Amino acid sequence: PLLEPILEETYGVILYQEQVMRVATDVAGFSMPQAEIIMRAMAKKQTQKMLQMKPLFFEGCIKNGVPEDTVQQIWDRMETFSNYGFNKSHSAAYGLVAYWTAYLKAHWPAELLAAQLTSVMDATEEVAKYVTECLRLGLNVRPPNVNLSDAAFAVKGGDVIFGLGAIKNFGPSAAQQIVDERESHGVFASLADFCRRLAPLNLNKASVKTLIQAGALSELGERNALLAGLDACYAAAQKQQADAARGQSSLFDDMESDETIAAADALPKVPPMPSDESMALERELLGIYLSDHPLLRNREKLAKCSTATIGELHEFPEKTKLLIGGMISAMKPYRTRSGDTMLFFTLADLSNSVEVTMFPRTYQQFSALMELNALVIVDGTVDRRGGNSGGDTPADTKLLCDRVIPIDKARPASAKRRGEAEQARQTALEVAAADEEDTVPEEPPAGPWLEVEIRVPQLQGDSLPQLRDVLTRHSGHERVALLFIGNGKRRLVELGGVQVDPKPELLLALQQLPFVNDTYEVDYLAPPA
Repeated sequence: PLLEPILEETYGVILYQEQVMRVATDVAGFSMPQAEIIMRAMAKKQTQKMLQMKPLFFEGCIKNGVPEDTVQQIWDRMETFSNYGFNKSHSAAYGLVAYWTAYLKAHWPAELLAAQLTSVMDATEEVAKYVTECLRLGLNVRPPNVNLSDAAFAVKGGDVIFGLGAIKNFGPSAAQQIVDERESHGVFASLADFCRRLAPLNLNKASVKTLIQAGALSELGERNALLAGLDACYAAAQKQQADAARGQSSLFDDMESDETIAAADALPKVPPMPSDESMALERELLGIYLSDHPLLRNREKLAKCSTATIGELHEFPEKTKLLIGGMISAMKPYRTRSGDTMLFFTLADLSNSVEVTMFPRTYQQFSALMELNALVIVDGTVDRRGGNSGGDTPADTKLLCDRVIPIDKARPASAKRRGEAEQARQTALEVAAADEEDTVPEEPPAGPWLEVEIRVPQLQGDSLPQLRDVLTRHSGHERVALLFIGNGKRRLVELGGVQVDPKPELLLALQQLPFVNDTYEVDYLAPPA
């Protein structure tokens, strides 16, 4: 009966963080601060803290007349909640967004992903991630093209068109200039035509070179030929621009023949760019292969045999066992002190690349399979050793290799392996989300603290620098916390790097600030009620 009013709306299932807190207060008789502690421990999967609270929870429930076996059932259900639980408002918002996204992905997948790609177009790794998703869904992603692409990603004829603004080292403003010129005066007929029309708009030669290397001008010629002819075409465009600025023109301008124009537009005859070089440039500037490549040809099998892509590795906690498919793009043998050989190699897929470590025993077993450009499935473990102890420098994500399977002998990943990987990913995401929401440590250091109550609606652009200036003029040994109050919310934040001497002069100076509501000296920080 005690649980019915708490769980009635979710059909008896503990779904929201608020329900955990109400179970703790209404059934176990906890105070709100105690309920907050047990809820946060469950949200963050802090097993040790949950075990510390368990006897108190049992004691409180039994005191309220709940049989011990029933208390155990309630506790088990609360532990199940800890696997995946949010606060109610968070859950409602996520549910609605998930519904919208699922509808769009089912009915308008190209448009949805083009919009998503545009939102991350300044992050090459994210672009690679969502282009890979396009390919997984069977959508055709066309490479950048100055005669077709917009500045952002777009959908034309059912295909996703790579945005010019997403090319690495090529800005969105330059991309928009190209689109505006094309829409005003038609498509570009040649490299010379492109340079003549864009040079007056201050598109520099380095930017044109980047476009060529990325394949955005491939409709106008072969990449090596375009690169070989760039200097002459751009110099001619600059000369024409300078002559026009001085009001000079040739007596024969109006009589220039089609043959003369064709000669000016002709590109040097040079050997074509090797495929591996053009693919490497494509990967560097676009973040992903979009032309013919072994990874593209084998992407479906690689996806079936893998439990994650390289671009998703950062979502998994350390020591997670994963199957990762890709191409061996670099290798570096290493001789240990004992004389054994181990191997560091780079594994690349369509989304990213990762360094893989193969220890001597594993190398001895699989060395015959280790060849450059070989397509393999690596069965390995996520490794994040590195960074610094303070957490200011994050550790690089790497893989420790347990075994290597050639792609032609690889089997689809089992449901068990996929399930284990997904569970590990969800656990990491939930813990990260809980950490992001919590601005006060679970066990803040003992006081004393000076707590300053801030009225959020009264804050101006210079308010917080003004507050910090007042505090630093009264330095001492007492830490400071700010309690922000506004819009029906209260948020407590420790002010790092500032310690004060809470003399009457400081308290008076704080009270004179229009956005400060009150000040308190406290022995410990409690979560805001």
